[in-house]
Amino acid sequence: MKTERRLEILIVFCLSILILIPRLVGLDAFVSVDEPDWLKFGANFYHAIGTGDFGSTVYDYHPGVTTMWVVTVGFLWGFRAYRAIAPEYFWKGPQFDAFLNDNGHPPLELVWRARVVEVLAVCILLLLVYACLRQLVGRKTAIMAVLLASVEPFFLGHSRLLNHEGMLSLFSVLCLLTLLVWAYRSGGTRYLLFSAIFAALAQLTKSSAIILFPLAGLILLVKFTTDWKNGPAAWKVLFWHLARSFLLWLGVIALVYFILWPGMWAKPGEMLYKVYGNALSYALQGGRLEVTQELEASQFGLETGGIPQYLDGMLWRTTPVAWLGLLLASWMLFSRKAETTKRITGAYLLTLGALYILMFGIARGRDAAHYIMTSYICLDLMAAMGFVFALERLAVWRVVFRRSLVSFITLALVIAAQGAGGLPQYPYYYTYSNPVMLALFPGQNPNYGYAEVLDQAAHYLAAKPNASKLTVTAWYGRSLAYLFPGEVSVFKPMYSLTQDALDNLHLTDYFVVYYAQQKKRDIPTGFIQIMEPAVPEKVIWFNGIEYVRIYKVSDLPEMVLKELER
Repeated sequence: MKTERRLEILIVFCLSILILIPRLVGLDAFVSVDEPDWLKFGANFYHAIGTGDFGSTVYDYHPGVTTMWVVTVGFLWGFRAYRAIAPEYFWKGPQFDAFLNDNGHPPLELVWRARVVEVLAVCILLLLVYACLRQLVGRKTAIMAVLLASVEPFFLGHSRLLNHEGMLSLFSVLCLLTLLVWAYRSGGTRYLLFSAIFAALAQLTKSSAIILFPLAGLILLVKFTTDWKNGPAAWKVLFWHLARSFLLWLGVIALVYFILWPGMWAKPGEMLYKVYGNALSYALQGGRLEVTQELEASQFGLETGGIPQYLDGMLWRTTPVAWLGLLLASWMLFSRKAETTKRITGAYLLTLGALYILMFGIARGRDAAHYIMTSYICLDLMAAMGFVFALERLAVWRVVFRRSLVSFITLALVIAAQGAGGLPQYPYYYTYSNPVMLALFPGQNPNYGYAEVLDQAAHYLAAKPNASKLTVTAWYGRSLAYLFPGEVSVFKPMYSLTQDALDNLHLTDYFVVYYAQQKKRDIPTGFIQIMEPAVPEKVIWFNGIEYVRIYKVSDLPEMVLKELER
């Protein structure tokens, strides 16, 4: 028993090191698009809790409560006094950033602290995934699954950012796995409660986790239909047992949701309306309630055009290793040689991943690739199960694969190959693109545009004489400002240039165009075409993609300025 416990401690220690190292290194190296806003929302959340204004702890339809708790812990660690000295709730980013700088706490420092908190949370969640999988599919497969998912480039990159996707995916997977332990491994009521807690945390992270409700119902329905062999009396007992369990599961979700979100203590109706009303409005009409005003049934529409887009995105962002593993997992799912519990676990992971793709594929509104991060995790966990199953079958056919050392080296090489593509993309990781897709479709790489490489622009400008006195106008200006010592103003007219934007441009020293994003989306309309005659002082490329153009404003041709003014 002592030997077994020591082995588990060693495994958990090694897993923790392998999970944490690539995530903790360089956490202050760059800032993504959404992080400045979530630092601000989290600060408002912290301020609201500190002043007892619980009704101000809501942000739109996400609801992003777990992310805001992460930021709150970051502020408690690095700027505890914020809740007492902040003069107001900040809704405009530049004013919030200026307040932090004026009080000796640069925004980048607080982003770094919040990222550290999130990385530690992700590490703990991955270890819990290991603990659940160990009961469902065995120790070897559980270790392989956690490591393969941990170093998957798209997940690795996002799981070290201040956003929702990493935690949402793990909460969703843990909700599923703990429910499977309860249903198929006689884990006891505590696993049913764990599943409900993870479901609540997923809901508090993003309203899209509502997909877990029908999945849980499906698991209980399948459990009922497969266990009704003992006659009508037994059916009735089993039915009421599962019905009571489902009601308990729902009750615990509601309780945890209420306890962990202070807004529910003060204005539960308003909180739920903002979250689910806006989520439904976005899904059916492509915008928030303040835009769509009301949901008119005649305007509802469920369009499936997005499903191929998400599947295509997964082909680009997953690795050849994951492709091969998924192929082997398909073999496992239909093989009588595989243990029943492994096949069940794999089937439900496939179902969970497919449900997220289906939900976002048919919904209107935004369609960012990371919205289906859960699908990526499910694919990687299944791929790991496929590799271990294939190795077990090889051991039956070839004596050499029965040796522990051969098995260890084989699986280690698979994990190394999985991480080999993403790690060279440091510090972004998620910019990885599958080399097979790059070879088949040269020049069509869709995986860019989340403010990466702006750190290189910041370092270039910071190296100039008297950089702290320079003024810069930039697309994704707040991400640049966190890394540049001078003054940065945000340039983000969506459709056409405003007079204020033009006036501000004339007053700055440098103009930073985020070419990768602006050219791809033609933002503002026609802007890139107008700028073509101007010669940038610096052009920054990454992964064969032109990302950033830096212009010295005084060198811009008069004809370009006149065209912009039109």
